[in-house]
Amino acid sequence: MPLWKWFALFILAITLSKIGYSPLINYVTFPPLYLIGGAALLALYALGVRIIEKKPAKDVKLNRLLPDLSMGFVLGGVFFLIVIGVMVIFNICYFVPSTFTRKALLNIFLFHFAIAVGEEMIFRGVIFRWIDERWNTTIALIVSSLLFGLMHLSNSAVTIWIALALTIEAGLLFGAAYKYSGSLWFPIGIHWAWNFVHANIFGFSAYKKNTIFHPIIKGPDFITGGSFGIEASIITVIIGLAFSIGLLHRSTLKNSNLKE
Repeated sequence: MPLWKWFALFILAITLSKIGYSPLINYVTFPPLYLIGGAALLALYALGVRIIEKKPAKDVKLNRLLPDLSMGFVLGGVFFLIVIGVMVIFNICYFVPSTFTRKALLNIFLFHFAIAVGEEMIFRGVIFRWIDERWNTTIALIVSSLLFGLMHLSNSAVTIWIALALTIEAGLLFGAAYKYSGSLWFPIGIHWAWNFVHANIFGFSAYKKNTIFHPIIKGPDFITGGSFGIEASIITVIIGLAFSIGLLHRSTLKNSNLKE
């Protein structure tokens, strides 16, 4: 495909993805619609791949849904347990019970699923995959991760440091997870657990409603994440980078074994 046509389709795909994603997270008020809407977005993604690229969307196979989504959710949860464990060991934080309702917690749990589906479809399913297929994984990781981090600058609470932290700890990790698994379900699971565990179980978020625990934090913002939450902590950045390197290494080994 000529570069100009590829670029035009690339922009069109991102634009259509964003158009479909925005109403889901901004205007839906009936929680089950988060699941239905997420499924609909992925179905449209699969249809778009079939029509535009004239091939099946191998990264959203239904037989990979449960194993990859579950594995990703566990990995995302373990990730933040490690980060929080480090902070507790070094006496940076401790926790007290917070106030929440089960219904509200379930609603936000489903909301985080919709967030994960929409963002992974755009940044990994379109941006990462298309650049990886046309050029290489390194360029795909850099571009998709940077765009993922910079996208969060639209939030008034996000600084350049926070956008950079999200680029390194999350953008790289989700891209590495996608490359390793070849499945969107895996980074969706990590992303889903990432948002829910740190924000609504442990209360590390700029938005502290409906959390099971509330953290009591002490230390400089560079270490604790400050008012934005644990995502802005250098601890999270370092551990996220380590997870990304591990997945990329396993991806390299996996590809080497396939070639043999």
